[in-house]
Amino acid sequence: MEKLGEKDNLINDEIGAGARSLDQKMSLSERAKLKKSFIHKLITALFFYVGAMTLMSILL
Repeated sequence: MEKLGEKDNLINDEIGAGARSLDQKMSLSERAKLKKSFIHKLITALFFYVGAMTLMSILL
């Protein structure tokens, strides 16, 4: 069982190293675009949720 835990730790370390190297390669403008895109998706999802709840409350 310990070997499985060690294997998971190695996989997580590889994923973390890949994410860190990708983060270092990204410029500030790319990070800003990614953050802006995420915020827009979040706001869109919020509007859909509010719209669906409003529609359900009207129909019920």
